[in-house]
Amino acid sequence: MDPARMRSFFLKPSNPLQRQYEVLRAVLVDEQPMQEVAQRFGYRYDTVRTLVSQFRHQFTAGQLPPFSPRPNAGVPPARPSP
Repeated sequence: MDPARMRSFFLKPSNPLQRQYEVLRAVLVDEQPMQEVAQRFGYRYDTVRTLVSQFRHQFTAGQLPPFSPRPNAGVPPARPSP
């Protein structure tokens, strides 16, 4: 296993949803400046600011962002009774 390659999966994500998740995590959890986060993940500052604003609005409204698990995800539907 290549530890540098595994770290790169998190530090330089290629999937757009994972990139958004990592951006939000860096700003909201690690409390890193939006300008630095934008540069690190290849976004413009305005884009990061918009992502954070949309997340806060969705979170306050009780809406889950697209990278969050859905309620009952992976749970098969109940079978109808005979």
